[in-house]
Amino acid sequence: MTCAIPPLDQSEVRIGRGYGIGYNSARTVRDQLHAGMDFVASGGAPVLAPLPGVVDFLTFDDGPRISADQARGGARGQVRQMGGYGNAVVLRHDVAVPGLPNPFFTSYNHMRGHGPGLAPGVAVATGQLLGTVGGTTNRQFPGMGAHLHMELRRVPFPGSYERDTLDPNLMWSGLGIDWIGGRTEIERRVGGQLLIRADGPSGPAVCPRTTAGLAAFGYSRTRVERVKPHDLPFYLSGIDAYMSELPGFTFGSVPAGYVDPVRLKTSYSSKGTTQAPREGSPAADVMPPDYAPSGSPVATAAGAAASAGAAAVGNSAIWIGGGIAAAIVIAGMMKGR
Repeated sequence: MTCAIPPLDQSEVRIGRGYGIGYNSARTVRDQLHAGMDFVASGGAPVLAPLPGVVDFLTFDDGPRISADQARGGARGQVRQMGGYGNAVVLRHDVAVPGLPNPFFTSYNHMRGHGPGLAPGVAVATGQLLGTVGGTTNRQFPGMGAHLHMELRRVPFPGSYERDTLDPNLMWSGLGIDWIGGRTEIERRVGGQLLIRADGPSGPAVCPRTTAGLAAFGYSRTRVERVKPHDLPFYLSGIDAYMSELPGFTFGSVPAGYVDPVRLKTSYSSKGTTQAPREGSPAADVMPPDYAPSGSPVATAAGAAASAGAAAVGNSAIWIGGGIAAAIVIAGMMKGR
């Protein structure tokens, strides 16, 4: 079974927009499809391969415009069919995940740059550096806040943004990683974080890599591999008791049955620094208004717009309702005649 981890440190990072129809106040004046999953993080945060794969191709924020096939052949440039994605890595995954075709494809977009040693045909392991969070868009969306936009596709890129993309949450769920928290906005979820199910296919009882972050604290991989599923609650409580005694170590508020993302922190911190966006950063593109910080300009403007919209809808409903009532009365009078 394939062992997986989130692409960004979930002890620091949260999900922005998920897959589906919703409103982007910074870019559109109507609801639109967001065909991927955004992770909100400050620029420079390391992006790791969440599961094994092979590099299909790389596309760049600059250089000549080339086709996807030319990029697969090793040419360097901006893939025409991926304008706006900036620096991106596309991976092919020849693995069986419930609910997904085999193979399937993922992409990691808007990065500052690509990880070392990446080239078409190169095998990538879980946890390998793909690049760092950025805001590159081939100069199509100036001022867009730093974030990672990840996509899942059932056919090779580029394909169709509307027809060939899949909800990345299908992949996470099949790999034993759940989207916890957040809320619904129109037809998509926003906010929350990805957490590994402790007893799932990517949990520590099955995947030693999940507890790779514990190596710095003296844990033996052999011991981890010997853990049986029915021993998992006791084993995890033993880890908690041991690690809670370490100086300066605290666990976050994590629902029962999930691996605390702090345990994986060294997997990410060994490759760079991860931070949530600084206050005042241009995060409107990836932070929908309904969960922007309370009192922020984004939230305030959104609240005013929502109130105005609700009033308009309410007034429309009154006028429509009144019109229907009047029509019924008139029809009755005509019938009476």
